[in-house]
Amino acid sequence: MKNRSVLKIFTEATSMRNKLWVGFIWVVGAIIATNLLVGVFITNVAVNRLWFTDIGLLMGLLLVYVISRYILKSVRNLLIATRAIGKGDLTKEVAISSKDEIGELAMNFN
Repeated sequence: MKNRSVLKIFTEATSMRNKLWVGFIWVVGAIIATNLLVGVFITNVAVNRLWFTDIGLLMGLLLVYVISRYILKSVRNLLIATRAIGKGDLTKEVAISSKDEIGELAMNFN
């Protein structure tokens, strides 16, 4: 029974990761397509500006992805512990990995 719960959580997380990657690929594809279409009609300086804008957008998306994974990891640990306690396992504790609001929630949870 435990294995099914862990498998369900893993598949939910994998599904979310796949959705994030599909969205990321669509954004990158749209940026490249826009550059290819617009780049034909504008000067080299403007193309360079577009590339710098694209690089900035990609770096921003990467930063958002990393931060969201960090936050979701802590929330996922709390979710697993909450489900275990809901099933009657009152010995479950959550590892405290940060000192922010999520870490404070985990500390109070224990």
